Parts: sequence; structure tokens; C-alpha cells
Amino acid sequence: MHFEVTMNSYKDIILFLNILNINNLRIRNFISEGLLNTFSEIRFENIDKLLFLTDKEKNNIKLNFKKFSLEDYKYKLEISGIKYVTILDENYPDRLRNIYNAPAIIYYKGNRNINFNNCLAVVGTRKPTEYGLWATKKIITELTGHDICIVSGMATGIDACAHNTAIENNIPTIGILASSLEIRYPKSNNYLYDKMQNELLISEFPLFTNPQKQNFIFRNRIISGLSFGTLIVQAAEKSGSLITAKYAIEQNRDLFVVPGNINSEYSKGCNNLIKFGAKMVQSGLDILEDIPFIKEINKINIINDNYNFSNKHLEVINVLSGNILSINNISILTKINIGELYKIIFELESKNVVLNVKEDFYTLN
Repeated sequence: MHFEVTMNSYKDIILFLNILNINNLRIRNFISEGLLNTFSEIRFENIDKLLFLTDKEKNNIKLNFKKFSLEDYKYKLEISGIKYVTILDENYPDRLRNIYNAPAIIYYKGNRNINFNNCLAVVGTRKPTEYGLWATKKIITELTGHDICIVSGMATGIDACAHNTAIENNIPTIGILASSLEIRYPKSNNYLYDKMQNELLISEFPLFTNPQKQNFIFRNRIISGLSFGTLIVQAAEKSGSLITAKYAIEQNRDLFVVPGNINSEYSKGCNNLIKFGAKMVQSGLDILEDIPFIKEINKINIINDNYNFSNKHLEVINVLSGNILSINNISILTKINIGELYKIIFELESKNVVLNVKEDFYTLN
């Protein structure tokens, strides 16, 4: 017996599997084994042969495929103002795509035009002291005007302070939820949800998912995974923020920490992170000097100051910033013909500005 399939694309299938709470690694198995393309041809008896699924998951798929209305679910998303993107889509955030156990799908609500390349996670205790709130406001305010986006978890305390400070300074901010997007949690942050309507909210959880304890751990890996670095402000020795710090380290992200009073229980976690190698942060500048894209901008400015290159030379330098590109791709991006481009590349190589990585592939030196 075949499934009675009404799904039109891989996006529908991933959405359906997510709704059934099939976890991300299992969905990755569907993708890697090419089963999304042939989903409509899978027979019931063959579902039982999929070794990466549990018996409960197999039965869940077979039971729901015949009676579940994906169109009704999509309509509920639409009237809630919720959209979604899958890990196979081009507009899925690249940095998040590359983490272990990346969400197969993310639901979002709000401003999708936020630049995901320059995200900084800011997390900390739910019960901050005046010092913790002051430090959060000071550091985020000092990041104003540097194309940074603040990511946090919409919790009370440091999270709420981070989102609020970003909004007050016209810094884009992203809230990652431990529930589905139509649920506002905690209720005490209702005001913050109202203020976030022009920002962006993200969740990996399907509609009607309550904020269960384990969901906060899953949420934390997205907070760090979206970001080039994570800033911890006030964390006790067993703070949940240390889970985010652990994820940041595992994901090879920068870890920034605000030092605290050595007599304060709220700072023991932070001070331990610094002791074991995290970067101590006392100002926004301490973060800015470690941000890759700002380093590249500074490098370009220094290059230009030293050589006073033409606009075409600078175009080539800009597209190579942080990239390794073929001569053909450079030509496409800069709209400079190949003959002239080789001449420009040669001049940049002679000044040690550009490096030939391999035949016809270049990057900034």
C-alpha cells in the first residue's frame, strides 16, 4: 500500500516530519539517503525497514500521513504570521546550518531582512544584579553603529535586558524561543514580545509546543549556533548560560565573558570561564576587536591607506575579503572583464595584498 501523498515538495515533507516531532538527526537521515525525493513512493511495509526510525516514529508517520492536513497547518501558520525555512533552502542561515544537530526547519516571525552574518549572542542569569544590568547595557550600547545583531533567549533578566538595549539603540535583535512562536513565555515578558514585533523571533518547534525543560537546552545551541560569538553576563556556577557557553565552544565560536565580584555567587560561572581561557570583556571594544568581519574592514582600510588603489582594485579587494574565489567568480561579482582582471590581480599580488591559493583561485593575503 502506498501513502496517499498530497505533499508537493521537500519543504512539505520536512515540515510534516517536524510536526510529528521526528528529530533533526532522523530528518538528516531522510535527506542523506535521498528519501525526500521518493517519499511519495515509499510503501508502508518499507517504512518498517528504515533502521534510523524508532517503532514509535514509524507508527506515527503511518498513522498521521493519511489523516493529517498539511494545508490546514500551513493556514494556521499563515494567520499567526509565521513563516518557515528548511535546512535545504538557500536563505537558511549558513552559520547555523553547519552546527551539529542543526534544526531541520526554523519557524520565524518578524523582520527576515536581518543580517545573520554579524550576530552576537548575549545571555546570562534570570536574576541579575544592578551590576549585571549595567554591564549588559554598557557593552551593547557600545556596539551601536557596527552592523551587529544581538541574539538572546527572550528570558527574564539578562536576556530581556539585551533585547531591550538593542531595540533602544536601533540594533537589530533576534529572540530564540523554547516554545512554538504563538506562545508567549514567560508572561512577564509580554511587553517585550510587543516590542519585538519589528525584530525577529525564531523557533524550531512546531505549533502548540509548550516551553518544556529540555527545550531550553535545544534553544541554547541555536543561540550560540547563529552567532560568531557568545557574551556571558553574570552566571552562577550551575547557570543555564554555561550550557550556551559549552555549545559555543563546541561550535568553535568566540566566547566573551564579563568578569564579576569574586564574592558573588552570580559571578562564579563567569569567573571560572575566564580562568579557563574565555576572553574577559569590559567594553564593547573588547568584542569589536575580535570580530572577523570588522578585522577584514580594518585590513581593507589599512591596505587602501598604504596604496591608494583605484576603485576597481578596491572592488576586487572587497569581494575577496573573507573569501577564496576563482578568477571567473571575481569577474562575475565585480563585472570586470577577465583580461583586465588578470592585470589587477597581478598588481595586487606584487604588493602582497592578494594571495594565489591555487591555480586561478585567490584570497586576501
